[in-house]
Amino acid sequence: MIPGDLLFWWAVLAYAGAAGLITFNKLHDNAPSWATWWLVCAGWLSHLSLLAGRAKHAGGLQVDMVASAELVAFMLGFIYLVSWVRKRQGIRSVGMLLLPAMTITLLISRFLAASAPTFRAMDDPLLFAHVILSLGAYAFFTIAMVVAVLDSYQVHALKSKHLGRIFSILPSMGVLETYLFRLLWMGFGLLTLSIVSGLVFNQQMYGVLFQLTHKALFTYSTWGVFALLLAGHRLFGWRGRRAVRLTLGGYALLVVGYLGVKFVREFFL
Repeated sequence: MIPGDLLFWWAVLAYAGAAGLITFNKLHDNAPSWATWWLVCAGWLSHLSLLAGRAKHAGGLQVDMVASAELVAFMLGFIYLVSWVRKRQGIRSVGMLLLPAMTITLLISRFLAASAPTFRAMDDPLLFAHVILSLGAYAFFTIAMVVAVLDSYQVHALKSKHLGRIFSILPSMGVLETYLFRLLWMGFGLLTLSIVSGLVFNQQMYGVLFQLTHKALFTYSTWGVFALLLAGHRLFGWRGRRAVRLTLGGYALLVVGYLGVKFVREFFL
């Protein structure tokens, strides 16, 4: 059995190496390289082995704040691998920001790991589905946030007329905007299913459909912001700066609700 430390550091090095190779190829106008995909794949499989070994040893899934961030990075890796096969040119641009973020998230999880990790049994299929849907929604919204940042950078570069090397290697604003709303629809669908499964689980476990908690409040606020954005885009053609601002605002609410509440509870309360 491979030690957990070795699996962790291989995942970190593989993600970081893939980020460096993608950036190098992009800056030198090289074609997308399968070497980057295989590096991410190797890192992701190490990450999977690490999480599976930890869950098997503890008899449940680690659900504290740092582990939750690590799980999101794991889900991001999976989405990246699938997306690269389908749309390698577009996802390569996103990967220049996404893969370093995944690497940093893993490193933070290492140095801020809880002294008494919190585990929860996943023997209830409904709870397991709720967790997977929540992680999937968070991952899609994270990628959408990265795309929104890239789109915002392009708008700023055009307006300031400072078109540097980075601007020239990014997809056009129209392409980025198409990616953005596809990601938002995917994230919104998964978030909706996550909320529904959470309500059903509450009814099944506690006998009440809804519990007003900080996490629930931020989750519903996030859902409302993205519902407003998607409805505005469909009905009124909202795009550009408004879409970017609402995307970043909705993502900020999601971060506070998903990780911020855990942070306050674990480190202050």
